[in-house]
Amino acid sequence: MDSEKISIYVPNYVDSILSKDAELFEVFKANKREINRNRFLSMLIVGYYRSYTEECSRRKEQLRQIIDDCMTNINDNQKIELCEQINNNLLMPQRPKRKSTEYKKLSLKPTAMTQTIIDTIYYDLGEYDTLSQYFCHMIMSYCAKPFFERERIIFSSNYEFFKKACENRSLVSFSLIWEPKTIYSVIPYEIATSHEEMMNYVLCQTRSPMTNNPIARVFRLSRIKNPCLSNKTDALSEKVVTRLERMKKYAPQYPINSDDEICVRLTEKGEILYNRIYYSRPAYERIERRPDGAYYFFNCSDKQVLFYFQRFGWGSAEVISPEYIRSKMIELHKSALEVYDQ
Repeated sequence: MDSEKISIYVPNYVDSILSKDAELFEVFKANKREINRNRFLSMLIVGYYRSYTEECSRRKEQLRQIIDDCMTNINDNQKIELCEQINNNLLMPQRPKRKSTEYKKLSLKPTAMTQTIIDTIYYDLGEYDTLSQYFCHMIMSYCAKPFFERERIIFSSNYEFFKKACENRSLVSFSLIWEPKTIYSVIPYEIATSHEEMMNYVLCQTRSPMTNNPIARVFRLSRIKNPCLSNKTDALSEKVVTRLERMKKYAPQYPINSDDEICVRLTEKGEILYNRIYYSRPAYERIERRPDGAYYFFNCSDKQVLFYFQRFGWGSAEVISPEYIRSKMIELHKSALEVYDQ
């Protein structure tokens, strides 16, 4: 097949999901501002082709088995045709009509990373499908998945690499898309999903640049660039493993490198806000009710406490201890006040 652009017609909501995913996954053009749509679609195809074809094969096989069991009075060709018709018209997502105002046209230009896959799909297409229809169904199937699964599809090479590295406790090196000149050396521990079921995070152990002691770190799966096995060796610290397990429990996106219990005093208004503001909310261990308010105790990351409670209004929440976290919160509020004073 030649490398001309392929027109794909998808519902408006699918186009919106693709645009938002490309933005959240930071798939930009060289100017770092505009979404690179063709690159994003190419990453989707490369990351999803194998599992999508396996999903389709399993569904068709199940359908064929049902037809074989229930319809013994028709021949094999009729069974195959019936299977295709049911699959395409009832089980597959319904494609929009081209003349409808409810669709968007996507243009996919084959690249070196997708040409072989596109050629394979083209030559394997049945008589009930076209290349455009095939990609429409694939993209709609992708959009029906939870966000964290879609991220694993787009960054399938990273996901597979770190899944294996976590199993083997291998020491690996990589850079980040926004810090290409900085090399990180880590032992991956686990790939975890935030409790809001959004992003994927690689929990790992690295070494402190100041003390060289082992510490817990976390990296967004989508921001890791060029991971490779390191020629160095290291071993996981039991203390770091304990803290990584706490990160999984409370919020994997926030590193924990202290065992200090954190105390925050909430007023009545503060407790209302705590119950309302869900995103990144730290889970408390216990509450002590005193005359001047409710004292909440946490064993989570200090960064999570700072990020979460700085959104509360004046007089709603006060970090009581430890002192270094209280001081950081004071500095955050001072810095915000200085901006408004100017």
